[in-house]
Amino acid sequence: MIVLFVMGEAVLLLSGVERDTEGNIKFADVVNGNWRLEIRDGEGLAKSGNFIVTRWRLPEYEEMEIHGGMKGDYNEIMQWARERYDSAL
Repeated sequence: MIVLFVMGEAVLLLSGVERDTEGNIKFADVVNGNWRLEIRDGEGLAKSGNFIVTRWRLPEYEEMEIHGGMKGDYNEIMQWARERYDSAL
């Protein structure tokens, strides 16, 4: 799993991440939602199947990998990631 940080905020918890040839996130399942993320041309696309439900400009982002040893529900994992991120500053 990967936590996506935008402007220092933990915004998405992702699983099933697929990357492009340069190693950037291309597709991922959003753990706390019933949708799939696609990142294309600087935009985040929320998709249901092959349909774009919403899109937004996605600024620079940072990733934090959550290793298999981290257990908990969505809120616990996101809180843990925020604390780790803040302590690294």
